[in-house]
Amino acid sequence: MPTVEQLIRETHAALEQTGVSLSPSKVTRTCRDYVNTVAGKGVSFGEFLANVVSLDALERRVFDAVYYRLTHADPTGETAARNVDRERGAAHV
Repeated sequence: MPTVEQLIRETHAALEQTGVSLSPSKVTRTCRDYVNTVAGKGVSFGEFLANVVSLDALERRVFDAVYYRLTHADPTGETAARNVDRERGAAHV
């Protein structure tokens, strides 16, 4: 379970990448409400936030995808991507 502070940082990053506008105080209040009231009741933070900002279906899918990428590390995939980048860099030399 992420802390309120982690959620705030991740939410600001996700909102920025998706072009959704939400005031800093609204982000903070939403994150605190989720951690203190909603977390653990079967509702993901992405779903909760989408309802708070009233995203339509397409915006919700885009936001969920960005939020997932920001919050879920894939060490195997990241290592593979770095290896490919390194090999491509060596090939260009």
